[in-house]
Amino acid sequence: MGKIMPSLINRTLTEHRGSPRIYLDDAILDELEVDSENPFYDRIWQDDKLILRLNPNGKYKISSKAKNSSRVHVIDINLAKLSELFDLNSKLRIAIKKGSIIIKRHAIESAIKLRESSFLKALSQNKLTMASLCHGGGLLDHAMHSGFKKADISTSVSFAVEIDDRYLNSSIRNNPHLFNDQSVYINSDIADVNPHNMTQVNVLTAGLPCTGASLSGKSKNKLSFAEEHESAGACFFSFLNIVKGCGAALVVLENVKQYIGTASFAVIKSVLGSLGFDLLTDVYVGTDFGATERRERMVCLALSKGLNKSNVLSSISEHLEGLKTPSTPIADILDDVPLDHPSWKEVEYLKLKEEKDRNLGKGFRMQLLEPSAESCGVLGAGYAKARSTEARMLHPINKALSRLFNKREHARIKKAPESIVDGLSETVAHQILGNGVIVSLFEALAYSIGIVAKRLLPLPATLAA
Repeated sequence: MGKIMPSLINRTLTEHRGSPRIYLDDAILDELEVDSENPFYDRIWQDDKLILRLNPNGKYKISSKAKNSSRVHVIDINLAKLSELFDLNSKLRIAIKKGSIIIKRHAIESAIKLRESSFLKALSQNKLTMASLCHGGGLLDHAMHSGFKKADISTSVSFAVEIDDRYLNSSIRNNPHLFNDQSVYINSDIADVNPHNMTQVNVLTAGLPCTGASLSGKSKNKLSFAEEHESAGACFFSFLNIVKGCGAALVVLENVKQYIGTASFAVIKSVLGSLGFDLLTDVYVGTDFGATERRERMVCLALSKGLNKSNVLSSISEHLEGLKTPSTPIADILDDVPLDHPSWKEVEYLKLKEEKDRNLGKGFRMQLLEPSAESCGVLGAGYAKARSTEARMLHPINKALSRLFNKREHARIKKAPESIVDGLSETVAHQILGNGVIVSLFEALAYSIGIVAKRLLPLPATLAA
């Protein structure tokens, strides 16, 4: 019985002497069964592929050369016409069987074309679909929605994945503007989400867990490296599968700045590059975007490569730089808390710990703030635990007393709407806010993306012209 399945070569379309080139000199070409007396073939140009078919009377000749102590067939096509079918440096799928070769875009290239055309079509209608991984209480998506809205682009979240049902339910209740009747809420670890059955979207946001990468997380969990964390270490793998499955042309990934140096992020950059994304990564500080908190976050933008031809990513970075604004001082975010309110405490155990740390030569100190302070340090997810180094407000009169910021103040510190933690206990509200983003930063980012994309990206009509 003859061979049924073709042999395959995956090859990148290169350039030679100013024109695209397909050069084949592989032993696999023996599969063609070329007649050495009549090594000729025809080129059949179709809408989505190029077919090379053996024909003794064909116009083109298959040559040969010595290679690795044997002779191999050579097919060399160096024509500008190839650019009508394939983009330069794109991946090709070359199927070889007896009598013919079929050259098509690789499946990755087809996926790239599809996601880019979908994004451009949606952008021309000023309407983008989004998906959210590790959604939390919805701070990142609230910020992105608000920023895009300022750029006259409406958004809706097609699906949101969050492992903690308290956080997800809070976002559904407090962020109804993010969702619509078709939105799917997924209360699950992202590792358990089927990446092959995803709703197709234009934009994907993700704030992967930082517990393995942050300085406090590595110390607390006694980790040598981020990937060693039992639950968060492999999240990047599931994230990448979902990126591939959901068809997003723009991915917004945020994490602690230390994430840049992890093996996880090295893999993310490599895989996103192989999937046809161009990347821009930077670290931003909340106080540069009007927030009170000096929270530093890594932000990685991954844009499908065909959409970055006009240096869209660098233009987004430049536009964002122009949106920086002074921080909001402590006095502007404070509630009028009565002087005898029970939240004012002596916290002697924290003072004793500070003294012990000082005697041991450790740098841990309490953050005791006056209303005149211009900013505060990071308020983490465990802020309600009254930990030793997180900010506390000093009592206006009795300096032996101090208190934690309440959930409303914490929201203002991150430039988040107070309503985003409505109906939540102080503990859960601080968890959501502590795990969340500086809202003003990501609002500015989405606004920059919207403005620059509409200015630099071609509309579908332009592409068709």
